[in-house]
This record gives sequence, structure tokens and C-alpha cells, in this order.
Amino acid sequence: NSIIGFSQLLDMELYGKVEGDKNKEYLKVIQGSGEHLLSIINDILDISKLEAGKFDVHAERFDPADLLESCAQLMESTAHEGGIKLTCKAEAARMMNDARMLRQVVLNLLSNALKFTDEGGAVGVTGTSENSHYLIRVSDTGIGMTEKQIDIALPPFGQVENEYARKHSGAALALALVQRFMQKLGGTIAIQSIPDKGTTITLT
Repeated sequence: NSIIGFSQLLDMELYGKVEGDKNKEYLKVIQGSGEHLLSIINDILDISKLEAGKFDVHAERFDPADLLESCAQLMESTAHEGGIKLTCKAEAARMMNDARMLRQVVLNLLSNALKFTDEGGAVGVTGTSENSHYLIRVSDTGIGMTEKQIDIALPPFGQVENEYARKHSGAALALALVQRFMQKLGGTIAIQSIPDKGTTITLT
């Protein structure tokens, strides 16, 4: 947190000008690396809590459409920086569940979709009511996966090995977290993916 905070202050030049394009570039790298490490640490802590049965569900009534739209807004700047079109279309509904946990699930999926989608691609999130359930779909036009790669990606720390994945190193916890969170929420996850075409993940 100190690394992220102080690098942001330096980047904003609140206490004096930062000279040189390379120095400014390195500040961005430091900040980005700090944020990446923090996200991995948070994911590991969440996995640990889930495995130990210490992650409690706190149900509340909310509109999932509002939740999806707020998640899309949070990821808008990331999509813009990557040259990716991000869309959100969700039906209003009434849901009784843990909104904070569901928000984390959707943000994990959107972050993953943006990470593995090239510039000029598209990521979309939709929400629809169907037979007393609410379906959330996160789709992308990214690199996609085979059935075997999906099986590898779902366990904690599973890393699908390909050139693009190696460029986006990390603990590969996003799908493992989503799967476990959905079990806690009393929901299901289904993954449809085609290599070089994209991925659609459906939460029910």
C-alpha cells in the first residue's frame, strides 16, 4: 500500500515536478506492479478463508442490474486503456444474497476477460431473469480455452500455459475464486470457450 500510495503521489507531482519521460514511465511500472501484487495477495487471502470455511455469507436485498452496471463502470478505465469495448446490459430484478461477494465475482471475471482480450476486442456483461433465477453472462472475444485448459484453470494456482498467458503472469486464481464464491452463494458457473474466438461464462 505504501508503494502504491507514494508512487501515485510522485506521479501526480504534488510536491515537485518529476523530470524525464523514463522516470515517469518507471513510476507507472512501480504503481502497476504494486497493484498487481496487492490483487494476488488479496486473492490468496480469499482462497485461504474459503478453504478454512471462514468466509460468511451476509444476505441482503438488492438489484443485480445496479450491481452489474457499477462493476462495468469500475472496469471502464481498464478497458479504455486496453482499447477494448466494454458493454453492460442488465434487467432489473430483486435478489436476496451477498451483494459484496457477487460484486467480487463479477469484477474478477471482467478483469480476467479484459486481461486476455487484445486491443480492438470486446467484453460484455449481461443480466437476465429466467425461471426464478438470475443469469449473469460475461463474454469476451479473447484468446479462449480448450476443455482441457478450462480444467487446468479452475483449481487454485492453475495456469494455462500459452504465450499470451505468460505475458500476464500471476497466481491464476480468478476462476478458482469465482467457482468457490458461487458455491457459497448457492449458484452455479458454466464456461463455454473456443480457442482464438473467446469465452462466455454464465453465472446462475
